[in-house]
Amino acid sequence: MKKIFALIGLVILTSSCTVNDTNELNNSTTESWELISIENPSNSQSNSILNISEHLILQNDSIFTRTRQTNSNSWVLNGTYNYMTVDKTKYLVFHYNKESDLIGNCSNNKNEVFIFDSNNEIINTWFECGGLKLKYRKFE
Repeated sequence: MKKIFALIGLVILTSSCTVNDTNELNNSTTESWELISIENPSNSQSNSILNISEHLILQNDSIFTRTRQTNSNSWVLNGTYNYMTVDKTKYLVFHYNKESDLIGNCSNNKNEVFIFDSNNEIINTWFECGGLKLKYRKFE
């Protein structure tokens, strides 16, 4: 229960103010992240098994594009992003321009929070309140 309240607090904090963490993670012109796994309480499968291709492209000007393709559909979402550090934990926060079913969060708004598992992997926080757990890997 504490984790849910912490996540809700983090989302409120990100919607009321933004804190840019100027570190080595956002010095390049663009960053590309690829969805590598999707987990839910009943199973864990890679995106190739699910026939989903998803990428996050982060530009140096704090603009991002998220694309997802399946066998029958494709989506493109965009917005702004920022890096945050709270209690030595690094986060990547996306602020979408419009609502979408692809946005996974615990507060039903247009923000999505990811936590750094390592410098090359991020995991969404939606799974903390019962949603899917999406894992992305940074590629050069």
